Amino acid sequence: MAFNKKITLDLNTNMKVIEGSEKENLSVNKLLAKYGVGKTQICNILKAKADIKEEWLKSNWSTKPNPRKTGNDELNQYVYEWFVSRMK
Repeated sequence: MAFNKKITLDLNTNMKVIEGSEKENLSVNKLLAKYGVGKTQICNILKAKADIKEEWLKSNWSTKPNPRKTGNDELNQYVYEWFVSRMK
C-alpha cells in the first residue's frame, strides 16, 4: 500500500481554491484533482473560507509598499524639516 506525501497548501493557494469554487464553480472533485490534495482538505478550506479570507486580507494589507526613491532625498528632508518647523 502506497501512501501519498501530505501536502499543505499556503494561504494564497487556499484563496485560489476558494476562488475556484466561487467564481469558476468548480466541484470539490475538480479542485482536489487540480491541487493534488484530499477531499477532506478541500472541504475544510471551503468551510473556513470566511476565516481564510480575513487572514488573507490582513496579511496582504499589513505590508506597506516601499516608498519610491528619488534623486532628491536630501532636498526632501530639508523641506520636511522646514515644514515641521513652520507647524510649531
